Amino acid sequence: MKRLFIAVIVGLILIGSVTAATYLIKSDGDPAALNNAAYYAYHEGDLERAEALYLSALALDPTYENAHYNLALLYFEQGRFDDAHEHFAYALTLDDSNPHYHFDYAANYVARFRQADEASVADFDHAIEHYMIAEALEPGFPHAQQNIDVLTQIKHEFFG
Repeated sequence: MKRLFIAVIVGLILIGSVTAATYLIKSDGDPAALNNAAYYAYHEGDLERAEALYLSALALDPTYENAHYNLALLYFEQGRFDDAHEHFAYALTLDDSNPHYHFDYAANYVARFRQADEASVADFDHAIEHYMIAEALEPGFPHAQQNIDVLTQIKHEFFG
């Protein structure tokens, strides 16, 4: 196992990911370090590796809020809105006072609506609700009020 770990570190260094390799070296049993390594992998465009690292962090600590939120963002970017929904929801159970969580959860509801075969007014209601919470938690939260206004107008035009 130790040889495999060393081989992974050497491989990461050889492909130019010194930062991720450094975090992986420090991450043995540390969910925060795994989350950080995943963050760097994500920003380097290695979404598969980022997902594996986020999942490893959550395997060590299933209540690790940042890993849930970051994994949700990764899934959102990949268009995996049901998977993103699960992790946004869990992050919110851990901290419902974070306006970013509410805003992104709302955006995910809208994305799920766009992807769905059947239109659901419930998705609009949930999205509006979470945009409103983001706005209430941090008045003037960027684009929250605009999104509330647009979704409310669309809801009235298409759903009555």
